[in-house]
Amino acid sequence: MHLSVEDISLSYGKKVLLEGVNLSAGDGSVIALVGRNGTGKSTFMRAILGLQPLSSGKIEVDGKDVGKMSIAERSSVFSYVSTASIDVAYLTVKDVVAMGRVNSSRWNGGLSIEDEKIVEDSLVSVSALEMSDRYIATLSDGERQRVMIARAISQQTPVVVLDEPTAFLDVPNRVQIHSLLRSLAVQSGKLVLFSTHEMELARKYSDYFWFVDSGTVRSYPVSEFKLPEDFRI
Repeated sequence: MHLSVEDISLSYGKKVLLEGVNLSAGDGSVIALVGRNGTGKSTFMRAILGLQPLSSGKIEVDGKDVGKMSIAERSSVFSYVSTASIDVAYLTVKDVVAMGRVNSSRWNGGLSIEDEKIVEDSLVSVSALEMSDRYIATLSDGERQRVMIARAISQQTPVVVLDEPTAFLDVPNRVQIHSLLRSLAVQSGKLVLFSTHEMELARKYSDYFWFVDSGTVRSYPVSEFKLPEDFRI
């Protein structure tokens, strides 16, 4: 799987946020998207997911234009973990992870035997199988984030996109989530793209930084990336 960002420009209203962005990434990579607040990180991620129209250029996955994909096609390529939390009192952990199988569910909404196995394996991969029957509202922030990542894993997409996945977590949970994302790329061959302010953890567990600055996005191997001296997130 190959993701290609080709000379794109993005605007918010009349304001040009990004222009002339050219990037590429392949499976098995972990990419940390970093930059000051308000520079267009979230808008850029939405554009990659096909949720934000481009002013110019195109984004392709294996040569197919994301902007021309149907919702079903995009959901077979991208899974997304947002900062919004699911907090419905009577949804269990298993219910939430099973949402990732919605595109393959039978017409009556039930899961096949194969789907059940995928949901179970996804919970195992984030060390959350023992929480299957717990209600999502009873989980800690760290537990809930692991469950949301399990839901993305159950979707079985080649690309996983996460918006600030360690926001509001304590240090042990931040480390655990970064380690989990690394494992996803190494063991499952997925392309993992996440926005973050956790520079040191991102440096330890990522392959590349995509740095949003001065109206564009540039890619750097983690070993070569240095923040400008005047940089403040």
